[in-house]
Amino acid sequence: MLHEALPVGADPLPLALVFNMSHTTAIHYASIAQNLLDDQIEQTTDDEDA
Repeated sequence: MLHEALPVGADPLPLALVFNMSHTTAIHYASIAQNLLDDQIEQTTDDEDA
């Protein structure tokens, strides 16, 4: 499910619809995906600054 959350930009609505999960669970997975995306951006920025 997390692999589906990353390409949609951590939007919980597609997760809830595709996997037929509750909005609470979809928001949880979307939050994890957003954290991963934020970490990836930070690492890219840190690499460019080095």
